[in-house]
Amino acid sequence: MTGLDRLDDGQAQALPASVETRPADRNPFLVYVGGFDSAESRRTMAGCLTEGTRMLGHGDPVAVPWEALRFRTSSGSALMSERTTLRDAEPVPWAPSTINKHLSAVRGMTKTAWRLGLMSADDLQRVQDVKGVKGSRVPAGHNVAAAELAAMLRACLADGTLIGIRNAAVIAVLASTGARPAERWPAPRGEHNDPGERSLRIDGKGNKEREVYLTEESAVHVGVWLARTAWRTGPLFLPIDRWGNVARRHLTTKAIADAVNTGRDAAACPGRPRTTSAARSSANCSTPVPTWPPPKP
Repeated sequence: MTGLDRLDDGQAQALPASVETRPADRNPFLVYVGGFDSAESRRTMAGCLTEGTRMLGHGDPVAVPWEALRFRTSSGSALMSERTTLRDAEPVPWAPSTINKHLSAVRGMTKTAWRLGLMSADDLQRVQDVKGVKGSRVPAGHNVAAAELAAMLRACLADGTLIGIRNAAVIAVLASTGARPAERWPAPRGEHNDPGERSLRIDGKGNKEREVYLTEESAVHVGVWLARTAWRTGPLFLPIDRWGNVARRHLTTKAIADAVNTGRDAAACPGRPRTTSAARSSANCSTPVPTWPPPKP
């Protein structure tokens, strides 16, 4: 029994093993994934479709004939409900949001195949009619308490390295603004920043630009970080390798999460903090946020 047979309850023809070589502008996978503006979205959708490829018994999503895919109304989500991921070495079923994200990727892929003239409108509608999964899960991690936030910043500053200064600035911006790690933060200089208002311009999801504001303490951390870099424009936070070399590109979402987790580990804080919850903690924070330079003992 093939992967497609499972998805169709045996009522569809087997999915061909591969397709003939197509130019990039005629390949549904390359056109669909390449149509996203952000690298993070491209990486996410490519990962979802790669997992879908494995479910269909294939190895390369580029070679899968997505236009030959046929779904019945409920079997696609039912099959994905069987998928698990490892958490603390224990298999955990996929959350509803994870299942719906993968179904959305498949719907988008087949719609691209239809736009390329590779799939009929009737077959497309059957795929689009696959129902998602209802439900929700409590967000992973925990809210960051005021004392925990202060300890994380203090631990980053005690590191004494450029990476520690950058990580403190990352945590301070997240705490001050509640910005999402996946959002792009242009460098707050020139046209990107109003120094009097301590504002940052953020390129958010869906190419939506918005302005957020830093607290005085957070602005100090950002100012120290910017003083250690030579560029007046470009990304606000930059990758640094183990030798201290700075690259002029945006930090990835994972790198921002790693910066927060590094601060957590250095401060010996339990659990995994939610990177977007620090702003709510700092808004009512009676514990002073550490500033640079740290006081002498």
